[in-house]
Amino acid sequence: RGAGNWNGRGSISRNSCPTRLSMSRTEPRTEPRTDPSQAAVKAAIEVAKKLRCEDDLYFFLQEAWREIEGGKPFVGGWAAQILCEHAEAVYYGQIKRLLVNVPPRSTKSLIFSVVLPVWCWIKNPSEQIMTLSYIEKLAIRDNVKSRRLIKSKWFQDRWGDKITLADDQDTKTRVDNMQGGYRVVMGLDSGIVGEGSDFMILDDPNTTTN
Repeated sequence: RGAGNWNGRGSISRNSCPTRLSMSRTEPRTEPRTDPSQAAVKAAIEVAKKLRCEDDLYFFLQEAWREIEGGKPFVGGWAAQILCEHAEAVYYGQIKRLLVNVPPRSTKSLIFSVVLPVWCWIKNPSEQIMTLSYIEKLAIRDNVKSRRLIKSKWFQDRWGDKITLADDQDTKTRVDNMQGGYRVVMGLDSGIVGEGSDFMILDDPNTTTN
């Protein structure tokens, strides 16, 4: 039975007059048409966003926010933008050592310990990164968020062909990729002898009592 044919033998309903029959036919269903030009524009916008993410850490933070924080709304501002600009300067070698002192809840850890390592891998998957904190569980927390971001459908649709995580080394404390890069996280009390990196991030190296 094709669309527009009688549904079975037709639907027959009896009205108040027993001598009259009414017959109804199912109306043909029409699928909504997609304008090819609209699809092309949408695809072009996504490509432009992807390229901007690769060159602009702050924009990457905004685009990746939903994958990291779920339904929590993104509230940006000049402070987060300045932190991202300084992080970029470190990556490009314009700043050799950067010290950041900001109030709590300023997105410092999210920018430097979650988003920046992933962004560095987008720029160069072979980067080797070490993240340290005064206590290991904080470093692990941020590494888990980075892993989830990389494994998200949003990320895989854009950079899945560029970054492939190694199946045999994908843990909460160390993540390797197949392009030669890795990220190691640990607490300062666990010792870092024997480990090296291209970038070292010390996030909350001191306790509040120190």
